[in-house]
Amino acid sequence: MNRVGSIANENPPRVDGPTPPGGQQQQRTEWSSILLASWMAFISSVHFSLYFTSLWPYMKSLDHSASEAMFGVVVAAFSFTKILAAPALGIWSHRIERIRPPLLLCNFLMLTGNVFYFIVEVFPTSIVQDYVLICSRFITGAGTAQIALLRAHASAASTVEDRSRAIAFVTGGNAIGLSLGPAFQIAFSWLGFPGLTMFGPLHLSMFNCPALFAALLSILNRKRKDKKASSTDQTAQLTQIKLAPPDRIALCLCYVLRFTQQFVYTNIETIGTVFAMLMFMWSPQEVVFYESLAHIARGLLALLVYVLYIVFDLGKILNDRIICILSLVGLLLFHLVTFSWPFLPDNVSQIVDPRNGTAVLGCDRNQHPWCEGLKQVNVYVYYSLMIFAVGIAFPCINASMSTIFSKAVGPRLQAKQQSMLMLCGGLGRLLGPLMIGLLFTYYGPRAIWELECAVIILTVVLWTAFYGRLVPLESVFQNKCGSPIQMFLTSSQQAVVVLKWALEAILITKVELDVSTDIDNNVTKLYCFILFAVKFVNKSIKITGNVENPGLNYQSEKLDYLDNNAIPRHLDAFSARPIVG
Repeated sequence: MNRVGSIANENPPRVDGPTPPGGQQQQRTEWSSILLASWMAFISSVHFSLYFTSLWPYMKSLDHSASEAMFGVVVAAFSFTKILAAPALGIWSHRIERIRPPLLLCNFLMLTGNVFYFIVEVFPTSIVQDYVLICSRFITGAGTAQIALLRAHASAASTVEDRSRAIAFVTGGNAIGLSLGPAFQIAFSWLGFPGLTMFGPLHLSMFNCPALFAALLSILNRKRKDKKASSTDQTAQLTQIKLAPPDRIALCLCYVLRFTQQFVYTNIETIGTVFAMLMFMWSPQEVVFYESLAHIARGLLALLVYVLYIVFDLGKILNDRIICILSLVGLLLFHLVTFSWPFLPDNVSQIVDPRNGTAVLGCDRNQHPWCEGLKQVNVYVYYSLMIFAVGIAFPCINASMSTIFSKAVGPRLQAKQQSMLMLCGGLGRLLGPLMIGLLFTYYGPRAIWELECAVIILTVVLWTAFYGRLVPLESVFQNKCGSPIQMFLTSSQQAVVVLKWALEAILITKVELDVSTDIDNNVTKLYCFILFAVKFVNKSIKITGNVENPGLNYQSEKLDYLDNNAIPRHLDAFSARPIVG
């Protein structure tokens, strides 16, 4: 029997969690494994952010001729391999229906990469040391791709009611790791460079000691992972139940939003310092100070958002779809208000730095012709929106969109889909800086703001247009009166009833249909035609009623029916998702 038939003869699974063997439904969230996943997400983020402040000084200490280009390659190696590893890990986990082996491999890769980073000064020449640094970050980046598996586990181990809270734990652990990573670096600054001699050319310094610390975290992470591995694999295997396929449009909308989120965030991070220096005539020391304050404030605000999601379980109170759209509107508002509009009163200017008498502060017209006529943005408006609009929008998107995505995929192992979600975000982080660099060089910040506004507006339009598709897998929506739409097709009311049902099917998301026994062949043909048409607006039909009329035995090349369930088999060919009563 085809897929529709197999679904028709089974009890439909609950959408609030995996279905254990024996037909007993999961009634609670595995909070112990959720906390473990949050810890692992924290460790993965620390492996990324721990080297923000020390990597470039470390390279310059090893080789005074180290270039910014080589530094860029070392940094990019981490993100590049993360993009490649995420879908590979997802496919592997999906095929073996387990997540423990991929997680153990990721942990081993992070440990190996940090060991290479720690011993890089042992290698003889600066060229070899540079390539060892690249390899270390390349290997570590592959290990940190486990975050997609952790989000998949959080989705599988939680009920629908707890989904937002569970995902907030994992995303919050990720955010805290990004925020505290640089703080751990401060703890080793007292060692200085070259630091304490261990043996031969190897030293324990402020630059390589963080790698040793990260390696110890990886070892601790593996011990905790082994304790909970059986629970993790059990959850993964329990989700392998027969379900209708997820709505691809809903998944694609989430992919687009993740790309937009990371594209905008990376561009803000990339251009933020340069934009502030030319717009507000700040020196490098001043811009580092003020940008650091803004990052701290934004990070604390994001942390507050995650705490609110966890403590007050905002996912049960707020509409996730509306939160995502409003967050995009907030990002759009930031770009519109901080845009260098021609009607602003003051132009950007340039001055010579009085401290050295040579450096130009502000927008250098000799280097950038587009500085002529560029208007100055108010510094207080810029940083206020940077902190509040961006600081609130990004964690809200992380929590709400991840919840929508996990519910759209359904109670199944989500490693493959979560990895694709991470891949789309990685593409945004990879393509953003490349495009921003070219636009800034030739056209200035206005072109960057215009591009980001266009991307955000396109995403808002898509999410608004397909708002009804962003729903949990196989959920049944009812009409405004709160009762299912019931249609009794009789010979005396065929035309009116079928037309009424078609209009209602277009206006709402899902339809529940009660079919009477009085159906002839003509109505059957029209009924099937409407089912086929409704498919293109993604309506899932629940059909109830014991249909015994011979008219439902109508056969043709394109239409036939399953026993007494009145479900046309041809819908299976078009990936329909009928819900059987």
